[in-house]
Amino acid sequence: MDALSGKPDFLIVLSLERTGSTSVFKALRRAAPGVPTIHVHFLDGDAYRGPPDGAAEAAAFDSKREREVQVRGFLSDPSLNGAVFTILRDRLSRVISCLWYSKHDVLMGFYDAATDRMHPNALKTVKKRIELLLDKERNYDRNVYEVVGLPGRPAPGLHATSSGARLFALDFRRIGQDFETATEAVFGAPIVLPHENAGAGIGDPRGYAAFKRLCTEALPPERLSL
Repeated sequence: MDALSGKPDFLIVLSLERTGSTSVFKALRRAAPGVPTIHVHFLDGDAYRGPPDGAAEAAAFDSKREREVQVRGFLSDPSLNGAVFTILRDRLSRVISCLWYSKHDVLMGFYDAATDRMHPNALKTVKKRIELLLDKERNYDRNVYEVVGLPGRPAPGLHATSSGARLFALDFRRIGQDFETATEAVFGAPIVLPHENAGAGIGDPRGYAAFKRLCTEALPPERLSL
């Protein structure tokens, strides 16, 4: 593990999509190649998985289920010394980011460059996707954080799961700084988080800005209240 002095029994990245969790996972895996390191979005994500579209997606779903089973096993064993990383991002910002990342080509068809506005009909084309994302946000605390022993969505900082694993909640707005603080606590030396936010800046930035304005008006924060 190079200069890192600590060696946890496992490392888990447990966080919703579009939170920088892939960058965190890759950095941990590079830093601790001998430690089981797993990246999942849920403890049991079947509620959000529809029928697979072909063999490739079926295999991907099976892989996700296997990783989720592994994570549940690690987090139910108090004899293990492990660390969990979760990233906290503003709920509405995450929903908007998910929509743009997956549907920006379609959404750009509703953007008027002359007026720099996104037509409200853009939201109708992703209505089902919006409701799914909002449902994930509303239920994540109960389905994930409370299951591992936290009272709800954690504040940024260090927490403990019911099995005794350390859980580091990173603030998305300062993810690099929080990651260095957390990894120093785990390994005895901080790890720099490379800037690998895949999808950042995808598509037309003016279109994205217009889409964010539209979503902020149509999806006020109270729609995300628990």
